[in-house]
Amino acid sequence: MDFLQGILLGIGWIGGIILMRSITTLFHELGHAIPALLFTRKDKVNVFVGTYGDLSNSLQLNLGRLVLYLKLNVFNWRIGLCTHPGIRGFIPQIIVILGGPLASLLIASFAFYIIITYDFAEIWVVFIVFFLISAIIDFLVNVDPSHNPIKLYNNSVTYSDGYQLINVFKRRGLPEAFFKAEQLFFKKQYDESIKITTDLIKTTTPKKPAYDLAVKNHIAKKEYAEAVNVYDSFKAIHPYAYLDFYQLGWLNFKLNRWDEALSFFDHCNYQEHTDGLVLCHRGYIHLQRGNFERAAQDLAAAKAYSPDNALVWNNSALLKIKKRDLAGANLDLKQALHLAPKSPEVYYHLGIFHEEKRAFKEALGNYKLARDLGLEYHGINLKIADIEAMVEAFL
Repeated sequence: MDFLQGILLGIGWIGGIILMRSITTLFHELGHAIPALLFTRKDKVNVFVGTYGDLSNSLQLNLGRLVLYLKLNVFNWRIGLCTHPGIRGFIPQIIVILGGPLASLLIASFAFYIIITYDFAEIWVVFIVFFLISAIIDFLVNVDPSHNPIKLYNNSVTYSDGYQLINVFKRRGLPEAFFKAEQLFFKKQYDESIKITTDLIKTTTPKKPAYDLAVKNHIAKKEYAEAVNVYDSFKAIHPYAYLDFYQLGWLNFKLNRWDEALSFFDHCNYQEHTDGLVLCHRGYIHLQRGNFERAAQDLAAAKAYSPDNALVWNNSALLKIKKRDLAGANLDLKQALHLAPKSPEVYYHLGIFHEEKRAFKEALGNYKLARDLGLEYHGINLKIADIEAMVEAFL
């Protein structure tokens, strides 16, 4: 009985620590969100806890223009994100960026005050100490001006608060036209933004912000080849950073340029071998080339480093379908669907799974759902027509 109680107590402590981290993360992101609400008029401000922008299986709370997406994620209990349509002005940007670290510092100070002022029971003191340490970790991690990008769920990136703060000071010398182009991007007026960034690339220094914004515009329009062309012209004046190698790998991946994509992903893996998304993409390329052993190695590592990424499980399922391990594929697809219940890529692979089982009616339903959810595959309508013919043949 004592052994069982010890196990339950340990589980309780672990759960308490994860909950504390989620709470302090929420306070940190609200520190960004509240001033962002003050400096925007009509746009929504989103706060994510437990993910970097993944809406699936998240508890959504609508508080006017503030929307909270809460997910108690055991594997990613230390992550959070605040998104908004962009803040104009040097001082407002500084306030929004500093709001997160200041909120963490404030709740840490409050926890410390409670500890030294009130006489709580020992168990509550331990929880408050965990809360204090968690808030201090949030503060220290986010004020670190790290150059390492944080990959978001939609494949874009962000950086630590410290890095963003330094970047705001660097941006002070940029012309007003750049900020106009940036606002057009936030408003999804991509063509107008591209026109301005094209002129800025020719006339301004430093050029990197204009190049980066041009790439963002082309990606938003799904003009992946044009984005690669922007990178090619950028390389002549500036060496690539890790994020540039990753972005080029992803862009060539979207264009089915496997050799080029593999080269860039190999470079990323050499610099950072624990990047699960890089391993996932590289595993898929090996899969497409028929190198199942290399694909299995990369996807197994991707599962270890990014177990909460549906794409990893989805690609692993496709590999197992190719290897005729349908039982294993079924398990991977269930996990992918649990993590991303509205992913068109997951439903497409479900279609392949059922087609492989010659369950054509189920395959057809999944292919149609993948198309309706916005699958980026130009051959989906032809695939649906072929499966419809198969369904008719077996009636």
